[in-house]
Amino acid sequence: MILIERQKGSRRFDIPVEFPLEDSQRVIVIQDRRRLPDRRKAEHSNDDQKVILSKINSLTIVSLIIALNTAFVLMVYALLVAMQN
Repeated sequence: MILIERQKGSRRFDIPVEFPLEDSQRVIVIQDRRRLPDRRKAEHSNDDQKVILSKINSLTIVSLIIALNTAFVLMVYALLVAMQN
């Protein structure tokens, strides 16, 4: 697989564009992707996330595990009842 890097001078900013359009790889683009928020960026830094996670006490974690296990058991029970009918 060959990666083709875009040349720095080939970017065309501030050119009026109407959507939808077809890009250079024949993909239909329905809105400006540069104007969308970048979902890859975290809202909090790693240090902030460590502080947040350190404030979660073990009781909260145990409660979450119990809730997930209960939901799983109920789902399996509902599936078994549905299979019998």
